[in-house]
Amino acid sequence: MKATGRVTTSRTRLARKLSGSILIALLCYLMTSNTLLAETPTTIQEIRYHSAEAGEVFLVWGVNGWQIIPEAIRPPGTILQKNIMNTPMVREGNTFITRIQVPSGATIDYGFLITKTRNGAKVSVWEANETEDYQAVTTQDGFIEVQTTLAPGQLQANVIDINSQWPGLIFLVLGLGLVLSSPSIHARFGRSIPKYKEYVNHNITKLVLFTIISKLILLLISYLSYAVYLNPNEQYVPFSSVYLTQQMEAFGRSDVVWYVEIAQNGYESREFTVDRHASWAFYPLWPLFLKLSSVLIADMVLAGIILSTILFLLSVILLYKLISIDFSKDIAMLTAVIMVIFPSSYFGLRPGPESLFLFLAIGSLLYARQNNWVLAGVLGALATLSRLQGVLLFLPLLYIYYQQYRSTKAHAPAALGLLLIPAALLSFMVYMYWLTGNLFASFDIQQVWDNNLSYPFAAMVQFLSVPHIIHYYGFDLSLVSFVFVFFAIILTVAMVRMPHMRAEYIIYTMLSIYLIIARDTLTASLRYLMPVFPLYLILALLVHDRKTTQNLIFFTFVSLQLFYFLSFVHTYNWAAN
Repeated sequence: MKATGRVTTSRTRLARKLSGSILIALLCYLMTSNTLLAETPTTIQEIRYHSAEAGEVFLVWGVNGWQIIPEAIRPPGTILQKNIMNTPMVREGNTFITRIQVPSGATIDYGFLITKTRNGAKVSVWEANETEDYQAVTTQDGFIEVQTTLAPGQLQANVIDINSQWPGLIFLVLGLGLVLSSPSIHARFGRSIPKYKEYVNHNITKLVLFTIISKLILLLISYLSYAVYLNPNEQYVPFSSVYLTQQMEAFGRSDVVWYVEIAQNGYESREFTVDRHASWAFYPLWPLFLKLSSVLIADMVLAGIILSTILFLLSVILLYKLISIDFSKDIAMLTAVIMVIFPSSYFGLRPGPESLFLFLAIGSLLYARQNNWVLAGVLGALATLSRLQGVLLFLPLLYIYYQQYRSTKAHAPAALGLLLIPAALLSFMVYMYWLTGNLFASFDIQQVWDNNLSYPFAAMVQFLSVPHIIHYYGFDLSLVSFVFVFFAIILTVAMVRMPHMRAEYIIYTMLSIYLIIARDTLTASLRYLMPVFPLYLILALLVHDRKTTQNLIFFTFVSLQLFYFLSFVHTYNWAAN
């Protein structure tokens, strides 16, 4: 017993020594950290902006030539937009105040971005000097005071003037209908273009109605949410087209701004650098669509919404027809419905390239199955010019050709049209070289947007090591992204193990999932999962005879889509990426 007591005492002493050593090391680390921070003297600057008309103001700023400061000393809520710090200001009456910590003696470059008026209407108004942005040299614990020079009339809501766009909208829809129904197209591609009677059969009619009604309900609920948001505690809120047009301003945010910029002014031509954002990261087909549509509808954002919605609806029809080749009508129907209710399918309403890419990707596989290799190659090439992921279509399309060759033992010279896919990517790269001097400009510039490749599963492992619900000031719901990527991997494994599954679906899915899990972040994973349509097929096959599971998936997906879309309309960054 005495020996045991001595051993216990020794272990206790050892534990105490280790604890003391760890505590001393921690104190030394903290003292060193404080010393290092003290080596860079800083000062607190209070900036005051006076405006009786503004309702929400951001301080847009940098130091010593718009440089950013370390994240540790940035004010809470500061975000980076185009590598510039944006800090929300606190309103006190007619004054907006924020305090920033900057190096002593530094020059502050700044301006004010007004995002809402006093009555809650969304605007985007820049306040600075007429010739250049504001500048100020820091003083020891001083303050900067600015009185607005904006006239009240300058703070008008940025609304999309829908009423003035109706004539162009009608011509756009009629023109698209004429193109799709052109006798010359039917004569030339008679085998591949579905006949009218196929479009009015029972299942396709139900799919079209379900898609349209579900998106209209989504827009209606978002309108009600927006109207209530602008009129808190009001007894009576009348219907107003102003609210409808104002909420549509959310559709013109995020990367849509860059696509509109390319459509209006083309790509930036200068020597390649990664010191700031540039348009080289975005592919040219969607800006071209916006440019052409602006002939009929002047507002490119509104034109993009209309085009994107139509293309998403056509994508649903094409997916149904593609799946119907190998599976029952019920499976094809369920697959298309799952795509419509998938949480990120609201991107099908947004004026971005998602619907265009989805339409081209599904169409290329459908026409390849129908031996129309020219059209399959053209659509695959166009998909590559809409998003980089389009180049992934080359391998599954090549496999379809290989399978057809094995069954017929005859080559199809038209299959050389598949070479248009890598040729399209190479052409864009050459164009980037002509603009920037860097053949890989469209790839290298991605690091400015933090779109970097890493080891597979690195982002998922990082999430498990530090579990969290929201990432970086609400930029993304990381928990939801992690869960969906995790189940996408499981579905991919199930697809590989499932007998009689089409190999081209497996190839396309594995390549797409690899690009998602090889990113160094989970941000925007739901958006990247949206065009991986074979996942909808495998999910439909697993649950088609399980009604309870179908109901659970339906309510979960619809609820998440509504939540994400409401967040998108209320301009949360993570819902627009």
